Amino acid sequence: MRIARRLRIVRRQMDADVFSGVSADMELECDFVWREISDDLDDDIEPVLRRAIDEHIQGCRRCACLRDNIRNIVRLYRDPRMFDVPLGFEERLFQKIDEKVGWSY
Repeated sequence: MRIARRLRIVRRQMDADVFSGVSADMELECDFVWREISDDLDDDIEPVLRRAIDEHIQGCRRCACLRDNIRNIVRLYRDPRMFDVPLGFEERLFQKIDEKVGWSY
């Protein structure tokens, strides 16, 4: 979870001006929703942003699928029966995500 926290801090620093400009009637783009899904699942976003994300996801199957899949991964990861992942797994995972989605952390 250290990496997730670091990513959240960096993203908030980069997007601070975006967060302040979010309104209830704002239409969000998929890439913005993707960046916020982790905080959404952690219940760590402003209510107005949550409503905007929920509204977007209701009309976007792709984002809905992504949120469901990430939610399932988080549930598996938090499951006490889960095994330890090999050394370097997190870095390889983020590298693969970056290759597929085009994000860089």
